Amino acid sequence: MSQANKRWDLEAMRGIAIVGVVLIHVLSMGIAASYPEHAEWAGEVQTGAVPLVWLNAWARFSVPVFLFISGLLLTFRLQGKSLSYKTMLSKRVPALVLPYLFWTVLGLVMAWLIQGPWGFKDLVVTLLLGKGMFHQLYFIPLLLQLIVLAPLWWKGLQWNPVKFTLIIGLLQVLYYAAYQFCYMTSFRYLPTVIAKGWEIMIVPTFMGMMFYFIAGMAVGMHLDQVTRFIRRSSMTVFTLIYIVSFGMTIMDVHLSFAASSDLGNSLHFYRVSVLVYACCAILWFWKLALVAAEAAWMNMFVRLGKYAFFIFLAHVLILESLKALGSYWYNSYGMLLVTYLLTMAACAGVYELGTRISVQHSSNKAVQMFLGK
Repeated sequence: MSQANKRWDLEAMRGIAIVGVVLIHVLSMGIAASYPEHAEWAGEVQTGAVPLVWLNAWARFSVPVFLFISGLLLTFRLQGKSLSYKTMLSKRVPALVLPYLFWTVLGLVMAWLIQGPWGFKDLVVTLLLGKGMFHQLYFIPLLLQLIVLAPLWWKGLQWNPVKFTLIIGLLQVLYYAAYQFCYMTSFRYLPTVIAKGWEIMIVPTFMGMMFYFIAGMAVGMHLDQVTRFIRRSSMTVFTLIYIVSFGMTIMDVHLSFAASSDLGNSLHFYRVSVLVYACCAILWFWKLALVAAEAAWMNMFVRLGKYAFFIFLAHVLILESLKALGSYWYNSYGMLLVTYLLTMAACAGVYELGTRISVQHSSNKAVQMFLGK
């Protein structure tokens, strides 16, 4: 159990979420390796790719869960105290920025060796937006923006947590609906420069996922009451809602792809159906963690929650290294499973080894930044 939050149920949810993050990237590389011409499918997903597409869609709850828990812990730790902006930044920004810079530089070096020299524009985009070889790092600039703007969210939540969260949710729905409409119509209603700029900037900017973080902050202000509500609620009802929401997002993937032939946008997070699905998934996985508290398999997810940040930082390094060895790591269902399990096991093993080294040599800052500590 993490000593940072003292909440094993949240740790279990983080463990489940990191399973989803790695799955998304493994499956995306599998689709790219086995179906490189998916843009020519004329809007109909090929039969062999359907399991990969559906599993990818299933895992879309993962980043929203991380943002939700980050916002929740921010207000939960306050415990009735006033929000000290300077203290908050001094604690959270270095903890994110130092590992981010370490892994960004590592990614730049790896990109130079594998893909060839990069230019100044690539450097700026990678450093500021986290959109380099280690593309998952976009999450850290996104989270930093949300943390920097925390006083604004805090003020709105102090005014009225329910109303403010609903207002942000409505803005998020409108934002997703507008973006989805534009990519499904090939952005023909916007000038090319604006359309491409929006497509690039939607990922690492706070407007794309602010609702999850702010909803987490609202829950963190009343965590005990929310936890009691989830404990008392019916698992059957939560499960039914979850299944229906997942069915909606699967239908949305197929309808969006049929209209746009754009599989990347049809699978991404920035869709109204994913917003609904992610909220239902948070409730369902939280309930599951509370119901199965004593189960050995749930303890496994709690353990993964301990490794979650390092797995997030390191897994793409392993995936790209395997890709450099050969595309066969991604060209069949069996090899995708092997790649996935190997990546998770390697990350967990390296984390344990690195932790022991950093404990023995506490002055070793490079090891701590490597581990995300």
